[in-house]
Amino acid sequence: MQNTIPLIITSALRLLVPLLILKHPFFGVVASLFIDFVDLGFLNLFGIKYFDFPAYQQWDKILDTYYLFLAFSVSLRWTNPLAKRINVALFLFRLLGVVLFLLLQKDVLLFLFPNVFEHFFLYYLGYVYLYKREPFTSVEKLVVTVAILAGIKLFQEYVLHIVKAPVWHWIKIGATMNLD
Repeated sequence: MQNTIPLIITSALRLLVPLLILKHPFFGVVASLFIDFVDLGFLNLFGIKYFDFPAYQQWDKILDTYYLFLAFSVSLRWTNPLAKRINVALFLFRLLGVVLFLLLQKDVLLFLFPNVFEHFFLYYLGYVYLYKREPFTSVEKLVVTVAILAGIKLFQEYVLHIVKAPVWHWIKIGATMNLD
């Protein structure tokens, strides 16, 4: 019972915070990313370690897909048809990867089907918000942007799911490195 309360709180946050996406898409996704980033650290504070929660990866990917679906539903209102089509393709690509991961339990699938959707979504909304115009005036600009975002995300997915070095380890390692 003692360990279930932090899990219930974390699950509730992972379900409620993404609802912000419906009203404030950019900030809702950023808040959802933050909750996703700190959830395991929060659970650790209460003695729930990664190895104590064997279904963590599945739980995490299902909750990620929930908030990504909310972002996806908002993106269907975008006026740029090219950006909207690419966004739909990126979402469906990641969804396929998550479904295969849940069925086959192979971490490599999360690398092979990287979550470029999330980065593309944030890039698009951030650009429109900052510059008050569409970022993609040509197919070439769109392709270059997706390629750069995919490269960044592939590196992150490689480190997380192939090397298996969670981001919080990068921070811990960086904080203890002696650069002299």
